[in-house]
Amino acid sequence: MPLLLFPNIIVLTFSSLLIPEFTEFSTKSEYLTIKRVSKKILNITIFFSVIVSMLIFIYASQLSLFMYKSQSAVIYIKILSPLIPIMYLDSVVDAMLKGLNKQVAVLVINIIDLITTISLIYILIPKFGISGYVSTIYFSELLNFFLSYFTFKKTVSHS
Repeated sequence: MPLLLFPNIIVLTFSSLLIPEFTEFSTKSEYLTIKRVSKKILNITIFFSVIVSMLIFIYASQLSLFMYKSQSAVIYIKILSPLIPIMYLDSVVDAMLKGLNKQVAVLVINIIDLITTISLIYILIPKFGISGYVSTIYFSELLNFFLSYFTFKKTVSHS
């Protein structure tokens, strides 16, 4: 996971700058600007994260050797690399929600995600081992993103 999330530092830095911008747009009732800017930001994030995902997938062997001094992580790097766009998009959507005064919604979504993840780990890992853990990560990341994204869409469409 650290390998997959390391490039997210760029997205997180960029995302943190969105919070005051979206707060300003919201306080000035610039709803068309919110929609326009958010669409552009999401497109840039998709582009960046797909490239990162492809590079990590393609160079999984080399990255595994560099980071872990072993080839044992290659399969997991390749299995988890398709999640990168979802993880990075979630970071951006959460930042935009915070800028739109939806911090409590982000908190509730993260609590739901946490409870779901802990429950799935408790249920799946004893039965399926590492496959259960990978499934938990996929489900958790997708759940968190979709809840955040639908909250964002609902917030922006009511503006």
